[in-house]
Amino acid sequence: MAKSANGSTLTFDSGAVGDLRSISFSDNANEIDVTALADTSHSYEAGIPDLECTCEVLGVSTLARGATGALAISWNDGQSDSISDAILTSVEASGDLDGELTTSLTFKPSGSVSYTHLRAHETREDLGLRGVR
Repeated sequence: MAKSANGSTLTFDSGAVGDLRSISFSDNANEIDVTALADTSHSYEAGIPDLECTCEVLGVSTLARGATGALAISWNDGQSDSISDAILTSVEASGDLDGELTTSLTFKPSGSVSYTHLRAHETREDLGLRGVR
């Protein structure tokens, strides 16, 4: 079912992003080839989800690339989508001669992993220490 931006709202870090011109929310995953040597055709599974929200707002946005916060979309049909810990990955302003200025904003999940978290999962093999005692 297609959703319309008319009457929909988008908030980031508890503030309205601006007057929406368009909005898209995708939940895609990279494909993983799980084909066995004996198979006669390729087989695939879905990988880790890759959420992305892109919106176009009227005017030049004051948001800066790298900003983080909660992203929420309230669609005009009463449904909603969100990214609880989002980062603004792209800000692109554009306009036409004698036309309106718009800004395209792209948000993705921000899942920073700490150095100590990574260290907790390292093995001797991960560190290249195979055979070293």
